[in-house]
Amino acid sequence: MQSTTFTFSFTLQLVNGVTNMATIIATAQAALQSLVAQGIVNCASTTRRHRRLKQRRRRLNLDPNLFGNVLFDVENCVEDAQNCPGDATCVTCTGTAEAFLRGDAPDEDVGTVISDYLQSPTFLTDSGLDQIASSFTATDAQHLDLPDVPGLNTTQSEAGSRGDPHFTAWKGEHFEFHGQCDLVLAKDDNFADGLGLDVQIRTKLVRYWSYIKTAAIRIGDDILEVEGSTDTEDDKPNYWINFVHRFKSDSIGGFPFAIFDNGVRPYPKLRFEIDLNSKFPGQKILLAVKKEFVKVDFVHASTEAFGKTVGILGDFQTGNTYGRDQATVIHDFNELGLEWQVRPADDMMLFHDVSHPQFPEPCLLPEDPRGQRRRRMGESTISEEEAERACATLKDPLSVKDCVYDILATQDLDMVGAY
Repeated sequence: MQSTTFTFSFTLQLVNGVTNMATIIATAQAALQSLVAQGIVNCASTTRRHRRLKQRRRRLNLDPNLFGNVLFDVENCVEDAQNCPGDATCVTCTGTAEAFLRGDAPDEDVGTVISDYLQSPTFLTDSGLDQIASSFTATDAQHLDLPDVPGLNTTQSEAGSRGDPHFTAWKGEHFEFHGQCDLVLAKDDNFADGLGLDVQIRTKLVRYWSYIKTAAIRIGDDILEVEGSTDTEDDKPNYWINFVHRFKSDSIGGFPFAIFDNGVRPYPKLRFEIDLNSKFPGQKILLAVKKEFVKVDFVHASTEAFGKTVGILGDFQTGNTYGRDQATVIHDFNELGLEWQVRPADDMMLFHDVSHPQFPEPCLLPEDPRGQRRRRMGESTISEEEAERACATLKDPLSVKDCVYDILATQDLDMVGAY
């Protein structure tokens, strides 16, 4: 499934009492994303606005089922007094829309559909933005070309770890390791001209499978740790910065840092973004949380940024999964996981607490996870077709396969939120 990205901006005239910029950004992002399924993906909707979009697509000769998904992001909002009437308070925000398509279509036509969607006269009330704003005006969506930077490799944007847990190595290979322990995902002492980078995950075993419970990133002298939770009484982001719970900071290692909440309750999807653009254009490190599951993505990873990393994700240049000696290629992924268990003598401890087991005690391994899963799937109350529909918005076919497998194994359709 191919993807194409557009930029746009919009202006909100705020209602009285709304001033917190983080709230405005989070609300706008949730509003944009909440209408995607009915506004673009689901072409069977019966409202006037959605019929108009469907008719517009026909005039553009676009198949109504072309859109697999659209992922909206609101990057930042700033106060805009120049374009605001009277004593009102207005903000202008910039955002992106990444459209995942099931077939080929001209970028201009796809951008027109997204523009029509944003500029619908009923968008303000349909989206729920009328809770914080009395007006919404958007510019046309403009196609975004990623910067032409030597070494920028957009094909590796899915490198990272997610689910229960699935790993995607730097060269796109998918594999699993179901042990319980702390693992070195990626490490480079000379990252960003000597700042240094450590990325570690903590996995938790649940009978015959495991999941990523916590992830931690060190850049320079700063450490960000993120943990999943199923606590419906406290749905605030569960994170630590330099071992202080919910410490407020707008940077990690000198790179801009932001937290995004999609507004869904009782289990929000939370994103923690470290923007590397100032040093490595177009690149981010993204941590996301859905329920107890945590994922780590290296977005648009390049040789310049991550070409010298070591860890369970393998070698960026060759794709080989090396041992710690950087010479022995390990093909057995249980052995690879045991090899990259965090070792205090070699690796900095990034987590605020200690969890069992710790090296030299080896990672805990489940007994016959595949066999147990097959037996569990035979008792499934969620069909494979339901799981496939839930995972259909993912663009990578191997990620779709992993997602379906996780839903059937855990009997939880919300597992798609871990991807």
